[in-house]
Amino acid sequence: MDKSVKKNIEAVLFASDKALSLTEIARISGVKAKVVKRAIDSLNKEYEKHCFEIAVTDRGYVLQLREEFYPVVKDLVEPEMGEKLLQTLALIASNEPIKQSALRDFVGERVYEDVKELCKRGLVRYKKEGSTKILRTTPEFKKRFKFSGQSTTIVK
Repeated sequence: MDKSVKKNIEAVLFASDKALSLTEIARISGVKAKVVKRAIDSLNKEYEKHCFEIAVTDRGYVLQLREEFYPVVKDLVEPEMGEKLLQTLALIASNEPIKQSALRDFVGERVYEDVKELCKRGLVRYKKEGSTKILRTTPEFKKRFKFSGQSTTIVK
């Protein structure tokens, strides 16, 4: 197999922030899907002596760290944000500034843990106002999510 084809496929998987199907990898790299599959198999054979692999998930192929190395890097890797936490963050971002008490009406009692976690991750900050907190996203949020738009208040 042509080394440049394998390197192109490897580059596509390395650069992607999401899992890709064989069809997507083929389109991006400019080769047929069956060539992509052979290249992935060949690359995985080469990777046997490395700490990473190309894994197939329900969403497609992804270049990832082998599971046995997770404990070594666990403090370096930010945990994935779950759907409910992401929902809370989206509500804050789209309605900022927002009172935590108003946000509680939408997400329930989990709002307290969610806000604590989002603050810990540096994505949300707050200012105490009476018995509630006024929540806003941080510059880190805007940087990480490439967010530059104006907020639109939905919740009061």
